[in-house]
Amino acid sequence: MEMEECSNNTRDAYIYDIKQFSKIINKDSLDITKKDLLEFKNKLKFKGLEDITINRKICAVNKYVFFLKENYNFSLDVKIKKIKIKEQKYLKDMITKDDYTKLVKEAREKKDMRAVLIFRLLFFSGMRISEMLQMKLNDIGKKTIKVKGKGSKKRDVIIPIELNESFYNYLETRKKTDTKALFTSKNGAMTRQMCNYTIKRYAKLAGIKKAVAKCHNLRHLFCLTCVRDRNMTIDEVADLAGHVDINSTRIYTRRTSEELIEKVRDFKE
Repeated sequence: MEMEECSNNTRDAYIYDIKQFSKIINKDSLDITKKDLLEFKNKLKFKGLEDITINRKICAVNKYVFFLKENYNFSLDVKIKKIKIKEQKYLKDMITKDDYTKLVKEAREKKDMRAVLIFRLLFFSGMRISEMLQMKLNDIGKKTIKVKGKGSKKRDVIIPIELNESFYNYLETRKKTDTKALFTSKNGAMTRQMCNYTIKRYAKLAGIKKAVAKCHNLRHLFCLTCVRDRNMTIDEVADLAGHVDINSTRIYTRRTSEELIEKVRDFKE
């Protein structure tokens, strides 16, 4: 498949999505039908995945179908339609500062220094998971690190001094391996899926809603905290978060869905 222009993380995500598709339809790829494609889309909806996640998986499968047409005797000429995503007017299913504190507390009690560092690093730096997983061992101690962000654009991320202790605590427990990646697992470098599994695990232990237990929500919390508690400008937060479109940052000036609900519920005549 033509993925030369994709980042490694996008490529890995597509491969994961195609494997998931193959597992769901459970048949030879050259026997895929239009019904199989629609069934896959419906099952993703049934699982309650976010529209943006479903669309990424649809994109991966459409590329796979095109690959089969170009390289094999495959005549199916159909594409799955993406879900139309409405512009988000407010923050939904947000993780709170209290939730974040509980996550770190649970991970510390379990002496899981890797999880502690992941949670704190995402909250203190505002990195995307894909950016955090690019970190190497020799990045420790640096004031800023270079990462490849969305659209493979390189950017600098500031690493707060507050994280130094968490870095060194993690290093003391990190298993020795040949990989230069900072975050590792039994099989080598840590993956995005493993990061999200980690936050879900500790969210369950801490009694945090499953809907908010996503690593990306810690990035949202970083942006929200910068705007509301640290009195930073929209431009400053956009730069720190690596937002190309400043409208992506403006959403943090609005109320969350929960805050809107509480405000309306207090209406009086």
